[in-house]
This record gives sequence, structure tokens and C-alpha cells, in this order.
Amino acid sequence: MAGLYIKIFHSKEDDPAGFLAICIVTTFVSIVVATAAAIVEKILQNAVDMKSENDLTI
Repeated sequence: MAGLYIKIFHSKEDDPAGFLAICIVTTFVSIVVATAAAIVEKILQNAVDMKSENDLTI
């Protein structure tokens, strides 16, 4: 949101490219971390399900 604010309302003699680049990189890193966390969660849930199924097997 701050990136959009700076992009729209910045002074015309300023160059907000650095700040906007940091915003884009931060957003990209957040998406990558969220995706990795979802994948790890799915793998761990499958492992827990397999363990509970094997515990029921005699």
C-alpha cells in the first residue's frame, strides 16, 4: 500500500524507483515464503496421516 501511495503522490522531481523496487521484492519474497510454508504443511500433514494409519495396522 505504501508503494502505491508513493507511486501516485510522489513529487515529480523525486525518483521513487528504489523504494518501489524494495516493495516489489518484499512482496515477491512474501509470496515465496507463503508457498514454501504451504508445501511443507502439506508434506507434514501427509506424514502424520501415514503415521496414524500405520499405528492402526497391527
